[in-house]
Formats: sequence, C-alpha cells, structure tokens
Amino acid sequence: MSNFKTFSDNIVSLLTNLVDSDSNKVFTDVKTIPTIIFKGWPAATVVPSSSAGDYASIEQNLRVYTFFVDIHYVIQQETNGGYQAAFDTMLPLVDQVLDAIDNSDDLGQTAAIVTPAPSSWGMVEGNPGTVLRARVNVQCKILTSQNNG
Repeated sequence: MSNFKTFSDNIVSLLTNLVDSDSNKVFTDVKTIPTIIFKGWPAATVVPSSSAGDYASIEQNLRVYTFFVDIHYVIQQETNGGYQAAFDTMLPLVDQVLDAIDNSDDLGQTAAIVTPAPSSWGMVEGNPGTVLRARVNVQCKILTSQNNG
C-alpha cells in the first residue's frame, strides 16, 4: 500500500472515531475527496496537498507527505446565530482535531513524525448554503533509505 493511502486512511479513521465529551461522534461525514456536499455538520475532508512529498534533509532521510484536513460547518441564518455561531463551534473543533493528531501515536506508528498546523479559515458556497471552512495542514514524515550515488 502506498504511503499516501496509508496516511490518508489513518487520518480518516482518526477523524471518524473522534468523539466529544458525551461520547458522540464529532463529525457526521469524513470524505477523501475535495467536496462541500455532506450528510450533515460538522464534516471533514482529507486530501493530499498539491505539493509533492519532499525530503527534510539528506542527512535525516525524512520524506514528508502533506495533507489538507478541511473542517466544514454550515453557517445558519442570522436568526440561528449565523457566522458567529459557526465560528464559535469551529474554534474548539479545530483545537480538538489538532490535539487528536498530536496524540495519535504517529498515526498508529505508521509515521516517524506527525505535525498538524492550522493554516487558513474561509467561507465557501455549498449545499445548503455558505459553509465556514478551517484548514489544518498535516505533515506525515517517514524515514527512508537514500542511495545518492
């Protein structure tokens, strides 16, 4: 199995099994394609980044695989709190995702180092309307053998 597939599957599993303080699943839907159409909210997508895996240094032999974990939450009409309510929901949710990845035991011991970092916030148009999106970059690093000559 490829490293991209292994890491993607492990990140999806982590998000799918993430629960809140009442033992309820945090995400209603987790997908591995870039989309904003979900079964419910909050939802997430896990996709490889547009930048290819890279080596941290020749001496360390660390190959880096980067993923975008996008967390989505629909913005209800202003009568339901609108943008502020969505933002208030998303702030602790992003922290919960960061903590879960930090505490993941390197994604089930498939990576040498896993580093999550929040990178951007924004709004996108989706179904049923405007969706607040927070992006977390996740770098998965593995040791590789190098033959450079």
